[in-house]
Amino acid sequence: MSEAGKELPIYPPVMDYLSKKYETLKNDYKTKDGKHSEHCGRIAIDIAELLLQGGERPSLKSVRGDEARESGFIHYKPLVPKVYEGRVSWGRTYSMCCW
Repeated sequence: MSEAGKELPIYPPVMDYLSKKYETLKNDYKTKDGKHSEHCGRIAIDIAELLLQGGERPSLKSVRGDEARESGFIHYKPLVPKVYEGRVSWGRTYSMCCW
């Protein structure tokens, strides 16, 4: 949200980029031949580059699963997005924000 409380428009090059990524993302991050081809960190960095070109100030954020402590070690539970019905999980995910 902008300072005026209105949603900011999505920068068109970012929408174009995400539209191209849709095919592999809807296929559990795999190409048509079954190879894993995407990584949320790389996608976030690509989007940051596009936002920088548009004069924005992007900020990379990461999210981990809930913390679990075992035998003195901290482990993080995997993130399992519901949209993939358990077929995809991450140890952490990255997102791009603008301020």
